[in-house]
Amino acid sequence: MGSVRSARFCLENSLPFRGHDESEKSLNKGIFLSVLKLISENNPDIGEYTLGKAKKNNKLTAPSIQKEIIDCYAKEVTKMICEEIKDNVFGLLVDESSDVSLKEQMAVVVRYVDRLGVVKESLIGIAHVRNTHSLTLTLKLALVLPEKMKLFLWFIVH
Repeated sequence: MGSVRSARFCLENSLPFRGHDESEKSLNKGIFLSVLKLISENNPDIGEYTLGKAKKNNKLTAPSIQKEIIDCYAKEVTKMICEEIKDNVFGLLVDESSDVSLKEQMAVVVRYVDRLGVVKESLIGIAHVRNTHSLTLTLKLALVLPEKMKLFLWFIVH
């Protein structure tokens, strides 16, 4: 529970999770672990099962665990966006760029009007792609989009 709360704090505030040195001796282990430590100090039960007496391989602080928590939140947020869109019109903005390691990435943003008439744009996902050809981007888009939005792809391909 502490890892989930710490991840939520980082996500809600658009903060990086990891520090450069997360070893036991490090003074700056990153925001995720710092928030988790703070939560543990205020709630001893959480501290006991995450940072304190927990086995080294069961502290729920590994980068792979952090990524799984992030993925769960991303799915829930995407689900909420789909529920807000319902059967209304929406648009997809797909852009590509290369990251610092010169690998091609595709970003997918959905644009829609909410029930109050406010135009919203929400990032749905980022995915690595082999190249930036339209077919490659379309196939990757099918993996990134939630089921509700995949009908949109049918119109693009046909």
